[in-house]
Amino acid sequence: MNILHLQIKASRGEPMRSVSGLELIAGRGIAGDVNADPRSPRQILLASSPFLDERKLEPGDIRENIVLDGIVESFSSGQLLRLGRSAVVRMTFPCEPCHRLEDVQKGLAKALLGRRGMLARVLVS
Repeated sequence: MNILHLQIKASRGEPMRSVSGLELIAGRGIAGDVNADPRSPRQILLASSPFLDERKLEPGDIRENIVLDGIVESFSSGQLLRLGRSAVVRMTFPCEPCHRLEDVQKGLAKALLGRRGMLARVLVS
């Protein structure tokens, strides 16, 4: 799978910001991202470009950090994925849609059931 878009959220309530690269820190998450936390299973949210395209969503609309050109919902919990030249992430579980997504698009939370993407933790920087 290829990486198509990268986003970061610097603080809670802030919009996602498109970036040209991410620094993944083992055991912590994305440098400068509000979800960078050694205790969190939600260090990174990976999303599928085909779903974003189907719903006419822009990168960052569903609060994802990385958009891939494949179907990330096909990953299994515990599966490893190499990102970039050296980073490795481990899938934790599918991301559940929250009610805030209704502000993005009416009916989006329901449409995202089982399709919002996969959460992951950084294993290798």
